[in-house]
Amino acid sequence: MEHFVTFRSTELDVVVHSVYREICNNARDSALMFVSTRENNNPFHFHQVVEHSNKAILNLLGLYAEYDKRKEEYPFLKIDTLIKQAEEFFAIEIY
Repeated sequence: MEHFVTFRSTELDVVVHSVYREICNNARDSALMFVSTRENNNPFHFHQVVEHSNKAILNLLGLYAEYDKRKEEYPFLKIDTLIKQAEEFFAIEIY
């Protein structure tokens, strides 16, 4: 006997949104680390983090139907944007 586990539309939206936020937060943290130690690090590793994050987002969006408009709410990450946000963060004087 088979058991099917299904989500209601609102439950799926909550799960997708929270997972997407976690992916973005992890990429942002990686960008902060990359910018703060840029002189000693290889940029290839940060690019790999963003690439794998975008692949995870693509897999996550596979939960929605092919022509679902909700997919537009979850843009892919851009390396330049993440680096710019990290540089702006470090430019803020905390003290």
